[in-house]
Amino acid sequence: MAEGRPTLDTPLYRMPPVAMFATFIGAVPLGIARHAIDEFVALAASKTPVLSQTVLADKAVAHSELGKASAAVDAGRVYLRATLADVWASVRAGHAPTLADRGALWTAASHAGHTALEAIERLYTAAGASAVYRRCAIDRCLRDARTAVQHVCMQQQNYELTGRRLTGRDALASVWGMDDRGEG
Repeated sequence: MAEGRPTLDTPLYRMPPVAMFATFIGAVPLGIARHAIDEFVALAASKTPVLSQTVLADKAVAHSELGKASAAVDAGRVYLRATLADVWASVRAGHAPTLADRGALWTAASHAGHTALEAIERLYTAAGASAVYRRCAIDRCLRDARTAVQHVCMQQQNYELTGRRLTGRDALASVWGMDDRGEG
């Protein structure tokens, strides 16, 4: 790259690299959450909760928590993919990515990661002590997703930056040290 311009003038090389990286990091907890859903379904088929005569898979609360977790993961994935698709379409049309585009990618990635973590926490709670004591991957999913959202790309401050941009109170450039074209 010479003077902030891509060497190859193709859409891929015009995409904002750090914001793209944020979407990659945001996808990790989504995949982990999908695995946690699969693990919960398997656990629920065989676990009989204490003081119960039926397996967890026959409990309305398990259905509700699983449904909420699945919807949250699906919504996070759709939001992340749609935001990425919007920026990609703009770049393919020849537009340079703006700070708003970068912020949108960071926010979508943060939201996807935190939504996935919340879904896993919901399943972990619904699984009860089995999530800890049985050979159950939900515990590992929870730890791995928590680790992923600790990344700088996933921090809660990304919501604040988007809120500041939307209210016109603070340019993202002042936070990220860039001009409106995203150049330092």
